Amino acid sequence: MEDKTSELPAEKEVLFQIPAGGLHVLLASSKHSANQLSPVVGLRGGTAVADFEGMEEIRQHASFETVKQLLLRPDIRIEHRYGGMNTALSIFSTFALKEGGEVLVAFPERHNAMLLRLYDSIEEYMQWWTLRLLSRVNNAVSNFLPPPLSIPSFIYGLHAIDCYRRYTYTTALEYEPEGKPQVQTVEFNRTLANSIKSFDLRWLLPSFFALTPDLEELKFEPGEADLEALIRRTLLVPAVDEKHGNVFYFGEVGEYLGAEFMRSWELSIGCAARAIVNGHPATFYRSFIAPTALSNHTFRLEEIDGKPAINHQSMTFDNLCQHFLDAVTHPSFPETRRPTQLGVKKLDAQMMQCLPCSRYFSAPALFCSYCGGKLVADSNAVDKKLGDEKPSEGKNARSGDKADFERLARKLQEALDHGVIDSQRFKKIHAKFKARSEDGAIWTVGLKSLEWFTSVNGKWQKASAPDNLTVEPDLRTEIESIR
Repeated sequence: MEDKTSELPAEKEVLFQIPAGGLHVLLASSKHSANQLSPVVGLRGGTAVADFEGMEEIRQHASFETVKQLLLRPDIRIEHRYGGMNTALSIFSTFALKEGGEVLVAFPERHNAMLLRLYDSIEEYMQWWTLRLLSRVNNAVSNFLPPPLSIPSFIYGLHAIDCYRRYTYTTALEYEPEGKPQVQTVEFNRTLANSIKSFDLRWLLPSFFALTPDLEELKFEPGEADLEALIRRTLLVPAVDEKHGNVFYFGEVGEYLGAEFMRSWELSIGCAARAIVNGHPATFYRSFIAPTALSNHTFRLEEIDGKPAINHQSMTFDNLCQHFLDAVTHPSFPETRRPTQLGVKKLDAQMMQCLPCSRYFSAPALFCSYCGGKLVADSNAVDKKLGDEKPSEGKNARSGDKADFERLARKLQEALDHGVIDSQRFKKIHAKFKARSEDGAIWTVGLKSLEWFTSVNGKWQKASAPDNLTVEPDLRTEIESIR
């Protein structure tokens, strides 16, 4: 992943720089009062600043009237917070109007000044922050934590991933031989409470609480059912260890996600969008985003069946950009909603089918909102009932397609050719480089020729592979992690 430690404003010309306390003075002559989304609300008055150098120049600027409107009476306000392993906590706010047009980004007062930057459109603003903070992955990976997740299950899940990382770091520091990753149940509960209190951005769980806006009223009471939800998903496996007593081992999903975040997670982003609803500010979108080298893990806080829950999606760069753009267009503004696309191709088919769970959706959806799987066009499925199909029974393996498996083949061969891995590791991975079709047949592809073969009576025969194939998660993880 790219170095994201530089401050965001550094790469853009700052339109206005206003001394601390000067915003009230600058806007004092306005005939319009500020609404409850305005950054003026809650700021201390600028009574100590009667004037400041450059104020008149700002007022005479061609864009000042637009800036003034966005500062005083925005229709939408989006809060962004980000930080992580090597990145200090940073905050910026975005102000927009429901009919579109320019977008204003404001950076809080630092070094006795507030910074403002005006973007020509929401697309330009989106490009600015997403290219600097998100992971630019082009291929979707499977969703190992499909929605819905209760808030407590989600918190347990983030903590479990952190515990996997803690185990790995601790054994490395103690020069202990690599064993089966585990955490004692007593230690799991003790560190959970400490983690939430810490607000330490080097760990996932405290990052969620530190970075996600508007969590003040979030209440949760963890229960046995919430932990069982993670056990069913093979994130955690309860067991009794001869030496340590009651422990949690990490199942297939736990090891996959633990390794993914340990190797390539650097920072997280919290976002929340508000609008005036019935005369009062209301949050209509809120999410926690954790980019890795494999995915942009997006955890959206929603109300499902009348209860707060988490909708987790594993997204590509383009998919997340479009998701965010759609989400921050307030649902009460349908007459002004603009059908904007950010690099996501529209599909012509009337219906799309999810490969992993077989549910159907309307085009131009690209990813399943239940399991995060890739959608493919199904022109014969027009009469199918949306989202009504039962998911497949397979729990351990993850689905993909021919093109994705061929991509893994090229990556593995290139790793050998460029000396990234040695021949011994290559042979070990290549020996299990197989996929399975829905009828149970075993398939592989030539790493150089990309010709397909199927196993017949223990021998490989050249054949044409089906589009839908299942790949074991540990194989995919091992190849994707090669750098």
